[in-house]
Amino acid sequence: VGIIEDYSAMMTMGFKAEGDEVVLIRPWHETSGLGQSLWAYILHDLKAGNPPKVDLASERNCGVFIQEMIGAGIVNAVHDVSDGGLAVALAEMALAGGLGVDLDLIDSTDPEFWFAENQASYVVTVSDPSDGRLIEALQVAGLAFQVLGHVNADKFSIAGHGNVSLTDLRKAHESFFRDWMEG
Repeated sequence: VGIIEDYSAMMTMGFKAEGDEVVLIRPWHETSGLGQSLWAYILHDLKAGNPPKVDLASERNCGVFIQEMIGAGIVNAVHDVSDGGLAVALAEMALAGGLGVDLDLIDSTDPEFWFAENQASYVVTVSDPSDGRLIEALQVAGLAFQVLGHVNADKFSIAGHGNVSLTDLRKAHESFFRDWMEG
C-alpha cells in the first residue's frame, strides 16, 4: 500500500447509512490499559497509572493506511480512538451521523475494551460489507481489526446488554459537562 499524494479527500466521522459495517483497526501489539484515562478520572476519581505508550511508527503506519482507505473510497466514515476510548468514539460517530449502531461483541463488559485511550486505533465504516478490499488491505498492512457490528436507524445497541435511543444518547451527551461541572 503506497502513500497517497492527493490529500484533498475529506472524511467525516458520522455514520453514513444503515447497514454499513463498523470495524475497529489497530496495531497488533497495541495494549494500553486504563491509566490516565477519562474513565478512571471521571468514574473513579483516579489520576493514576501509565498513559498509553506512543509508538510514532505505529501512528504513522495506521494513519497512512487510513488515509489510503479514504483515498480509495473503501471507507465512508473514520474516527480515531482517543479521549474516552472506543465507547466515546462510537457514540460520537452515532451522534454526528444521526444513526445508531448494533454492536456484536464477544467481551462487551471489559472496561479496558471500551474505555482505554489507545494510540493508532481507528473506527471505520464500510458501505458494502461483502467488499473484501478493506480486510485484504488490513492483512497486507499487518494491522489488527475487529468487525464490531453494523449501523442502524436510531439506537446504540450492544448485543445482550440492551440499547439506548439516539435521543437519550444525545440528551446524556449534551448534559454531561454541565452536570459534571455543577457537581
